[in-house]
Amino acid sequence: MGKGKYGGLSTAQQTMRPSVAPVEMTCFLGGWKEDTQRQRQQQRQRQLQLQLQLQLQLQLQLQLQLQLQLQLQIRGSFDCVTHKMP
Repeated sequence: MGKGKYGGLSTAQQTMRPSVAPVEMTCFLGGWKEDTQRQRQQQRQRQLQLQLQLQLQLQLQLQLQLQLQLQLQIRGSFDCVTHKMP
């Protein structure tokens, strides 16, 4: 391989240029074939699901806190009114 057409990476034997096209990598680990692109998509989906669950939990907590504060304010107002009456 010549440097003009494939110039880039140098090894002891020849110079090679890695492909610039997008490549779907497939790894073989422990005898299991793992498609890294599919794994990235699944990981992204899990991340989005967890993010949505967290947002929903936070919204629920805020709603509960607001309801509790409102109830306490109403109770406090009611207590003030009932104590002032003769």
